[in-house]
Amino acid sequence: MSNTPYDDKDYAVKYDDRYISSESTKFAIREEIKCIESLLKNKTSWFDAGCGTGYHLKKAKGEVHRYGLDRSAAMIDVARTREGPEVELIVD
Repeated sequence: MSNTPYDDKDYAVKYDDRYISSESTKFAIREEIKCIESLLKNKTSWFDAGCGTGYHLKKAKGEVHRYGLDRSAAMIDVARTREGPEVELIVD
């Protein structure tokens, strides 16, 4: 099964600029992070299926074990370069 365009390294590197950091989505992303942080209270782990570049996994505050799964190796490669809490990342 094709995973285009997500397996393209250039696409993956530019993904956050297009979708996460875009002026049209910044507010929604901040609200998603707040929601995730609220849900993480009193939890011990978090699994993000389809984690892409791992933005949410790395930005949300909370003392939990973090796991990210994505079928794009290029997106996971970007996630591995992010600063933030330790995340176990899986390509599958």
